[in-house]
Amino acid sequence: MEETGYIRARLSAPSDAEAAWRATLRFINGDGDAVARREVELDATRVEEVPAALQTAIAALLGDEIEMAEALPPLTGDVVELEVPLRCRQSAS
Repeated sequence: MEETGYIRARLSAPSDAEAAWRATLRFINGDGDAVARREVELDATRVEEVPAALQTAIAALLGDEIEMAEALPPLTGDVVELEVPLRCRQSAS
């Protein structure tokens, strides 16, 4: 699968148990250029919901053909900064 760059994400846990996680996403392409940025409210109120919500946010930013190349590390703390490698989805032949 072709690597396409990565997302630099800053995830913020909600201060209220009913509130959603927030994320600032920056897409860095394969050449190292920052080409897109978006602040989003993730459809996640629990830490277990964050990976799927983050994938949805990435798809909204870059399109459905892009996916996370690896699983997220454990999310601990109120603010988590990480880099998420991306790849093109492999089409079923």
